[in-house]
Amino acid sequence: MLLVVLLPNMRVNIPVLLITYKRPDLTENLINILIKNNIEDIFIYMDGPNNSSDMANCKKTRKTIEMFSNKYPNIKTLFKDKNVGIAHGIPEAIDWVFKSFNQAIILEDDCIPSSKFFPFMEQMLIRYKPNSEIASICGSNFLSKWNLNKENYFYSKYFNSWGWGTWKDRWQRFDRNLDNLDKIQKNKFLKTYLGSYRAYFYWHWILSKVKNRKIDTWDYTWIFTNFINKKLHITPKINLVSNIGIGLDSSHTKSYPVNYIPSSSISDEFNLSLPAPLNIVANHKFDKDVENKIYSKSIQNRIFWILKKIFKY
Repeated sequence: MLLVVLLPNMRVNIPVLLITYKRPDLTENLINILIKNNIEDIFIYMDGPNNSSDMANCKKTRKTIEMFSNKYPNIKTLFKDKNVGIAHGIPEAIDWVFKSFNQAIILEDDCIPSSKFFPFMEQMLIRYKPNSEIASICGSNFLSKWNLNKENYFYSKYFNSWGWGTWKDRWQRFDRNLDNLDKIQKNKFLKTYLGSYRAYFYWHWILSKVKNRKIDTWDYTWIFTNFINKKLHITPKINLVSNIGIGLDSSHTKSYPVNYIPSSSISDEFNLSLPAPLNIVANHKFDKDVENKIYSKSIQNRIFWILKKIFKY
């Protein structure tokens, strides 16, 4: 297998999509990071204000973006005058980029990439482009650290959206309306694929809420799409991104069920020249921990999570 090693100052030729909304300072910071990393094609998608209280910050954010786009011709923008929400907006943004390119890196405005993020993403997008078993390249690890002796990354059934990348042909499989959900529920595929009735009930419960528009999100749908197609996601052993948006101002992640360690607080070496894992199979132990701690949660972890939320707030 060809090993591609990128130097830190090499140009990243894969386009980057920045998704933003009402955070002008974070948006300005991310755009400066993209420019500093010599990103040749920058796409910026901004949703419209959801209510009158968001109006001022949305205007500041748009003004910030336009200040850069007027100066840099490689910055393309798509502004929504009215709020379309996350479930529609992020897929729309990704569709927009894939009208021009066959692969892309996606960042939201609260995800700050480390120095290793862009070289890792480009290396993985090049390496696994011919391999349809891989659906996404993730820049974050659900458990923050996963100690592997040799490889810097591994394969997982679970997708993490905090800094990621994919290809147009994989994205075309996106079951955006969850058309397959009822059929999959009847044949109990997820019980077999994820290994427990607890996971089966949890995922059909949460996906039903997404389908009925009771949750404004898109990432559960992307995870489900790749569950049913048995596709995997590249996961780094440590976080290569710092998500600084976890908290009360977040759209969804008000708190995190495990100890979250941003890339800025991780000192582990991440050697891009290490070889790929030999076999493309999901890391069963990691996936079991993710299901037990992040999603359906074992009884012990659910009690711990509830107590953590009670005493934190």
